Amino acid sequence: MSNEITDFFDEKAAVRNLTTTSDPVLAYEQLVREQMVMSMLAPKSTEAILDVGCANGRDLMLLSQKGCKCSGIDFSSNMIEEAKKDFLKNNIEGINVEVDDATQLRFSAETFDKIYASEVLEHIPNWDKAISEMRRVLKSGGCLVITTPNRRSWYGFDRYVIWEKLLQKKWSHPYDAWKTFKELSSTLDANEFKIVEVAGICYLPGYIISYHVPRVMKKCLVSCVRKLEPWLSKKFPTKGYSIAIKAVKS
Repeated sequence: MSNEITDFFDEKAAVRNLTTTSDPVLAYEQLVREQMVMSMLAPKSTEAILDVGCANGRDLMLLSQKGCKCSGIDFSSNMIEEAKKDFLKNNIEGINVEVDDATQLRFSAETFDKIYASEVLEHIPNWDKAISEMRRVLKSGGCLVITTPNRRSWYGFDRYVIWEKLLQKKWSHPYDAWKTFKELSSTLDANEFKIVEVAGICYLPGYIISYHVPRVMKKCLVSCVRKLEPWLSKKFPTKGYSIAIKAVKS
C-alpha cells in the first residue's frame, strides 16, 4: 500500500500547481486552506517550523517570507524535487526539504517551535503514529496545526454515501481515509495535546455539485460562498470540507 500511495503522488507532482490553479473550485479550496493554516500557525521570524507532507512546498515559500527557519518532509521524492525547482525559480533560499516518513521522522526530539500537517493525515494508514512523531520533535509548549478532510461534511456525504456506496464508484486515491473531529480530538488527547482552536475550511456544496458543473457555475458558487466562509467556519467548525485544529503540546 505504501508504494501505491507514493507512486500516486509522484505521478501528480509535475502538474500539481497547474491542476490547482486551473479550476476555480480547487483554487478556492487551496486558498482558504492556506489562509487557515497561516492564521493558526501565526508564524514569527526565527521560529523553526516543520511542514509534514510539504508536497511541492507552496506553504513553505509563504513561511520563508516571514523569516522562519523552514523545513519540510514528504514521502514523494518527485514532490520534493518539484519543491526545489520552485524555490530556485523564485530565488528562495534556506528552506530544507527532504524525503522522509512522517511515522519515523529523522529529527531529534524537541527540534521545532511549530509543526503543521495540512491535508496529509488522510493519506497515512497509521496516522496516529505520525501524530506521536510530531509530538516527539515538537518543543514543549509548541504548536501543532493539522487540517484534514472531514467525513461528516457535505463533501464526505457525497463521497462515502453517494459516490462510493450508491453509485459504487472507486475513489481516485489509493488511500484517502477522511477523519471526523471525534477521531482527531481523541488521538490528539491520547498524545497529550491540548486543543486550543477548531475551525472549518471550505463550505462549497459538496463534491458532486461543486466539481461537476460548468466553469461559469463554479465561479458563481465560489463567489457566493467566499462571502459566507468566515461566518460558517466559526459557526459550524466541524462541518466544513476540512477540519482545522490548533493544539499545544502539554
